Amino acid sequence: MGRKNAKFRLAIWSVVTVVLISLFVGGLSSRHDDYGIFNVIQIGGIGNSSKNLNKINEWTIKTDNLKDIRVDLTVDYVVIRTTEEKDMKIVESSNYKLSEKEKLKISEESKDVKIYRNHDILSGLSFGRNKTRRLDIYIPETYKANLYVDNNVGDIDVLSNLNLDQFSISLDVGDLSIEGDISCNNFSAKSSTGNIEASIINTKQYDIKSSVGDIDCTGLSGKGTIKASTGDINCGIDRIDGNINIDSKVGDVEVRVADGLSFELDAKCSVGDLDSDFPITTSKKNGKEVMASVGENGSSTMKIKANIGDIDISKK
Repeated sequence: MGRKNAKFRLAIWSVVTVVLISLFVGGLSSRHDDYGIFNVIQIGGIGNSSKNLNKINEWTIKTDNLKDIRVDLTVDYVVIRTTEEKDMKIVESSNYKLSEKEKLKISEESKDVKIYRNHDILSGLSFGRNKTRRLDIYIPETYKANLYVDNNVGDIDVLSNLNLDQFSISLDVGDLSIEGDISCNNFSAKSSTGNIEASIINTKQYDIKSSVGDIDCTGLSGKGTIKASTGDINCGIDRIDGNINIDSKVGDVEVRVADGLSFELDAKCSVGDLDSDFPITTSKKNGKEVMASVGENGSSTMKIKANIGDIDISKK
């Protein structure tokens, strides 16, 4: 954004961030009525340090007939990677002695497995000490069904390529980093407070949302929605299979589109600048809005909106 808007934007960022975090804390308080605002005081276990961690337990789970793997955690650093072994392996580590109530639980049925902790977030908080819990999940390369991961507080790192049907990740507080390439039918990533970073997402439909935090995706294929309430959006579009909606309330939007794609472009920013560097057949264009045809015979629409922030659309 131009310099004339810098101070204004900074003020808006500050106000919106405070409001969103206040709402978020209220939401946590409602979700875990017994614990209230202390859920977000001196949180431990959200970093990715492996120092001084001791293995607490290890499990192997057969995945031959599994349709669903569900992970439901409270305060953990989670690492997901693939393995050439035929069984899934789960390793629980910590730098302190876990009580029986804190220890990981695993529930197995015929076609699904649930990996979870009791929802007592206070047990994972650090009051005057650095308490860290880590969970390493090794998914067999042959597993092609559904994976759902929910973590209240803590980072999630996906280090390997995954080929799944449904892949869903949800965080309340923490960053999501996906280094591997993801192929799936449906992909969902949502964070209340934290950044979302992904490499290649090849899917039929995606839904990527962050309330407070940036979204950065190297390459997206499919159709879907990318939204950030307070944060920048930076994404590459490799393939378009339907309508795409990209929306940032407070933050810049940068979209890099692969050469040769055809689509209808509808881009608008309220406070900020709009720029595009590739040829478009324009039906409406000014400094704040573009409605145009990109390529030939585009049947899908890409809507890009920034309330307070710049929009930059370029060739990838």
